Amino acid sequence: MQRRTSWGTISASATASMPASNGAAAPIRPFWLGERIRIFTGKGGPQYNGSVRGGINSERIETLKTRLLQDTALPRFWDYYMTNFAEDPAFRVMGSPCRNQAIENLLRFVGQKVLGRDSALITDLLLIDLAEFHLVHGCCSLEGRLTCVIYFTDVEAGVIAVSMSADGQMTYARISHPALQ
Repeated sequence: MQRRTSWGTISASATASMPASNGAAAPIRPFWLGERIRIFTGKGGPQYNGSVRGGINSERIETLKTRLLQDTALPRFWDYYMTNFAEDPAFRVMGSPCRNQAIENLLRFVGQKVLGRDSALITDLLLIDLAEFHLVHGCCSLEGRLTCVIYFTDVEAGVIAVSMSADGQMTYARISHPALQ
């Protein structure tokens, strides 16, 4: 199934599944939006295991980047990011607030596609730049839904995660945008 949009072609691809928090398989439906964004929907958001973390260093950031580029299951990547970075107090205090219009535009675009609307309101956006690691991450409210982003500026790739409901329904979008540099 394909559909043309002003931004590109939306093509449905195979349905996969991932274990949900109760152990049952929850459907993950991936979609390609042109060549730049891949969206997964379904239950199976991050499952936090409270693992012990080491310090944040370039080796750990490179592992995160490699996983972003190679992991085919975005929920699994997001779980790794949340468990090993976002929950780490040392990571949360690193970097400095920044503005990035291109990332804001990507958030808005993904919001429009995910929510099926002509526009998407972004509020309470906080982006953090870890310049030494070429990493920007942050959160916002996208039409009232908690939305987070992680983006590596050196490889021009990232992931946006949108919380669709209180029951764990998440939508993930793999993003790349050469104009972000």
